[in-house]
Amino acid sequence: MREDCELACDADSLSVLKPEEYQSYGLSIISLVTPAQSSWLPGTTGFLGNKNNQQIKRRIKMIKFFQKPTLKWTCTAIAIVICLGLVGFTNSISNATPVAGAGNPKQMSLSDPFSTVKDGSFDYNKSLSFTPLLPSFTAGYQLTDSTAFKEITPPSNNVSRYLASYGSNNRFVIHETTSPEGMHPLYFAGIDQGTKTQIKIGDVSATLYESEIAKVNAIQFIKNGVEYTAATRYVGGISLDDLKKVCASIVVPVNNPPANFYIDKTGATASEGLSFKPLQPGDIVVPEGHKFQVASSRISTQGDKTSEVFTLSYTTAGASYLDVEIGKGDNPFGEPTPVLMPDSDFDTKQIGGTEVKLRLKNNIQGLPAAKFTIPEKGLECMLYSTVQESEVEKAVESILEAYAKL
Repeated sequence: MREDCELACDADSLSVLKPEEYQSYGLSIISLVTPAQSSWLPGTTGFLGNKNNQQIKRRIKMIKFFQKPTLKWTCTAIAIVICLGLVGFTNSISNATPVAGAGNPKQMSLSDPFSTVKDGSFDYNKSLSFTPLLPSFTAGYQLTDSTAFKEITPPSNNVSRYLASYGSNNRFVIHETTSPEGMHPLYFAGIDQGTKTQIKIGDVSATLYESEIAKVNAIQFIKNGVEYTAATRYVGGISLDDLKKVCASIVVPVNNPPANFYIDKTGATASEGLSFKPLQPGDIVVPEGHKFQVASSRISTQGDKTSEVFTLSYTTAGASYLDVEIGKGDNPFGEPTPVLMPDSDFDTKQIGGTEVKLRLKNNIQGLPAAKFTIPEKGLECMLYSTVQESEVEKAVESILEAYAKL
């Protein structure tokens, strides 16, 4: 739902922009997709919640091929939104997480703070540069989700992040991070129009953000070299007094693994830690004028499931690009909705004895240019590109030849 909201917001923004301004809007999004940015906070969908970079590519491609909606589709969209809003309103009351003392709530046990989250087997302590802490006071809400990130980009960027969410619909969230760049800005809309006040959380100096526009309260402080941001919504979140109590009680070490863990690497170390042998930039035949840009990887652990994706990116001075994504494990590319990637959108062709699905020329938005598997290696491959189909086939052939020699 959050990813669909991102696309909907993009379309809404583009509808009021001039066509010549579309490129600047796309570049603004790209500029935010950096290892130094903050995780999601209330009021924004953020970027780090994605399993891989496919959602960002979908957004950029949607911007490139965007056409302003007609009156007919505008009216239809409004009707759909109204219907969904009515359904969501009726469900929200019955699905609300109870506050302590109401009904049969379960208090979060300090000895088992992840009692509501499935434990994983990944030893994240060897990757994070700090031990995450949780609050002993939670205003009666249970921990519903937890995610940790490790972001490595040589030579200097080595950032750890941890995100904990409490209650249904995120009554409040806690974001913890270490970064050589110090305090991160808060990425939610309207915060600049809000108030900013210096307060004390115990003996620690903190900054309180209050924004009527963003409908958000947030408290940010640094303790023992770790930056903490606790945030809640005005509507449906906990009170400001409770938020201060939450911040003051962030002292409980997290002993169990987070529900989700992601290790993102960019640059020279991208291939380290993978269970399969990645290709080198020169192994792939790329269209004329395309030069190797960067290698990146993501290792995702969710409960007992692990996925890996290694990406080689090639670009030209213009807008042309070729991205080769090689994945292994449990759903390395996520679980694409059948509507987004039906087989009818692809031609099937034999290349080097391997069945390859090639994107039809009239179906390009959000779809890979090619997708295929290498069963003997246990690998799945996706190619995203703006080049001609013949050039994509050459790239596919070179990938198959390279892995046949390994």
